[in-house]
Amino acid sequence: MDAIFNNAAFITGFRAFDVCRNKNIVSKIRSINDINYDIDNTNFSNVFYQEDVVNRKTIPYIYGNVDSFINFPDIIKYPRYSICVISKYNGNVNGNGNNGTILNIVNPNNIISSFGHNNKTAGIVQFNNSSITNDYTAKNNLNNEWVVTCVSYDSTKENETKGITYIGNNDINYNSYNYVDIQAVIGKLNINKSSNPSLNSDWALSHLFVWNIGLPENILKFIFTAMTAYIRNPADNDIILYNNHPRNLPSCVERLYKPPPFINNNFDALNVRTPWALYFPGSYNRELNILPDLLGNVSRNITDMKNIKFENNTIYGGLDSYVKFPPNSINSNFTICSITRYTSTNKDYNNKILQSFNNNNQFYHGHYKNKTGVIEYDNYEFAKYVPSTNPINSWVITCAKNTNSPHNVIINNDSCGLNINTDNYIKTSNSLSININKTSDFTQNSEWAMSYVIIWDSHLTDAEITLVSNALYNYLINNQLLIFELPDLTLQQEQQQYNIYPGLNLTELQKKMLLY
Repeated sequence: MDAIFNNAAFITGFRAFDVCRNKNIVSKIRSINDINYDIDNTNFSNVFYQEDVVNRKTIPYIYGNVDSFINFPDIIKYPRYSICVISKYNGNVNGNGNNGTILNIVNPNNIISSFGHNNKTAGIVQFNNSSITNDYTAKNNLNNEWVVTCVSYDSTKENETKGITYIGNNDINYNSYNYVDIQAVIGKLNINKSSNPSLNSDWALSHLFVWNIGLPENILKFIFTAMTAYIRNPADNDIILYNNHPRNLPSCVERLYKPPPFINNNFDALNVRTPWALYFPGSYNRELNILPDLLGNVSRNITDMKNIKFENNTIYGGLDSYVKFPPNSINSNFTICSITRYTSTNKDYNNKILQSFNNNNQFYHGHYKNKTGVIEYDNYEFAKYVPSTNPINSWVITCAKNTNSPHNVIINNDSCGLNINTDNYIKTSNSLSININKTSDFTQNSEWAMSYVIIWDSHLTDAEITLVSNALYNYLINNQLLIFELPDLTLQQEQQQYNIYPGLNLTELQKKMLLY
């Protein structure tokens, strides 16, 4: 997939997930690869953001009614291009909003060609020039379902027009066509901005990609198949565009809650609720192969590990290594903050890092399928992949809680969680145990490294999780260890034998608590 997108023929693309917005009101539509293709609000109107839930996974999309529009950049300059798009009618099935086109090319003579939708049909490509009209349709009308449309077109050679179209919504319910019969389909790419407003629709758009060549059939089919897989399971089959992204796309979502600024010049203790357990590899005991809970609870020490290596206050291992956290390390309500990374750049060695010991419950925190900054808890997707120019094996700070709030997910100090519907969210009734590479499915393993992992058996407030994320970010930048302000609790007998390990930075109160 990388080679298809990361080459000179790829012009640009747009993912709904990357738009800038104030709550659900879109303020900018960002290109995935080039700021020059960003679409500001002078070129669109009445565009909004929403998320479709498919099997507990999320398809972000932008949408509008018949009065909305988008003018895309001037990217269809020659009669040679390829377009792949995921779109759907978004109005009432029997209403006027599903009458017309969605994605159009309007030529200089105001002749309209459409991709995906036209004349109450979901699943159609219509090519028009000044003398001829050709229609290519899916096996059936897909109504309000997502439609994947991939078109390869080239009429630059005299007396020879070649093209391919794939259109449908899965690997069975689709049609493909080869054509050699229509020329000069070129012009302005848009949604609802044709010369005929009666053709406008209530619409939704998830992805749009454009190349400046007619892609060969095998490549076009490959992209079509990947996009239809995405609309069936968007977390498992997320469309990865580059290994090394040409631009960073941090979240630019304005939310109701504004986090407090991080001011900790004196490295004050973090005033947040007490974690369930706190792990830092600087305290790793190589002789005993134990990673202690730095809060002194011996029963929460990590004692089940294999093939672990230690260096520079991190532990790491290959595919044959593992770390099993204590039983019930994940409560039904929880918050986790971690610093982890892939140690390989080979996607075959990069899958999950922090994951559930229960293979029947999809659970990963931070890494999955060569993606970073992704989260799924209890089979519900909480965070999607955010493009970054950072190498795939960079450290990733992942803070998240299994609830819906403005800052339920913070990745690399950037708030970027999905809008989880907690009314339908079914939490795991029993606690889980998390691990690294300790499941019966070896294909889920990774080559990995771990720094801090902090677990709470409750939901931190948005202010608290932001403070912890900031502190972890500060640790990566300045190597300043975290300090927690803990309550004066009565020590249990097992804490009397607890050792103060070299990596631990304790407040005076904590030192008084520990008997050593």
